[in-house]
Amino acid sequence: MAKQISQTTWIIIAIVAIAVFYYGGTQGFFSTVNNYQTETNNALQNNNPSYTAGIHFSSNTICSGSQTTGTIDSNMPGATCNVYMDTGSGYNNIGSVILNSAGSFSQTQTGDVGNIKFKAICMLNNLYTTTNEATLVVNNCQQNQNPVCTETDGGVKEFLAGSVAYNGSQYNDECKTSNSVNEYYCDDLGLVQMGTLPCANGCEGGACNTEPIVCHDSDSDLPVNQYLMNRGTCHDSSQSVQDTCDGTMLKEYYCEPTFLGQPMCGYTSYNCDGMIPGSSCSAGKCVLNPN
Repeated sequence: MAKQISQTTWIIIAIVAIAVFYYGGTQGFFSTVNNYQTETNNALQNNNPSYTAGIHFSSNTICSGSQTTGTIDSNMPGATCNVYMDTGSGYNNIGSVILNSAGSFSQTQTGDVGNIKFKAICMLNNLYTTTNEATLVVNNCQQNQNPVCTETDGGVKEFLAGSVAYNGSQYNDECKTSNSVNEYYCDDLGLVQMGTLPCANGCEGGACNTEPIVCHDSDSDLPVNQYLMNRGTCHDSSQSVQDTCDGTMLKEYYCEPTFLGQPMCGYTSYNCDGMIPGSSCSAGKCVLNPN
């Protein structure tokens, strides 16, 4: 829920919307989860390459009293992320959030004039990663009051690819991974929000599939010599791969049966010159060599 932050306290919006009283206590974006300060500034330098996480705003420069949506995205579902801010004297731990099943957290907030940097340390199974640094600038200016939030798909509908228009910007639903979707919507206060939802049957074109993805090879209908000279794409329920060169050999992807009965993308390696005399593999296909 968005809140107006007190003008008498030096507060800045959190990336994902944290509002913190600089001299003690927290409120706002992350007040719905337990705060703790068990990490130190030194932990900001201790990244573990096993995990990745990023932090960003829908708009990183806004006017006082207007809204922005902050998001943490990661490959760490259920992780706890400690959030740090720097107002000019170094990073301080100001709160924590728990990421959802898709490894994401976002919320919208308003704020006072100020300039502050944010980072987050995310932990899962005692392994850590540190996000990028995100800066939010809140200027002493005016934007359109009471902006209208409109959406094309009528709410949180992960099986429809839609978009949200808000305050002059457009936010399009998009596949975060092959099995999750970033779904934008207008909340009850008329603010734009984003949630990452899992897709049991995979995600394509900004929407979850209603049925399992059937394996498809884009050049399977071509004669042998033609599909070897065409770079095709094969996708199934778990991957999307293009034909590629492996040294002098062509990896030609196609749909092959499995013992479970569901076709999956596999490949056969071809020697281009052996299949098409005078050709070699280039850019994922057999190409005739110049005379």
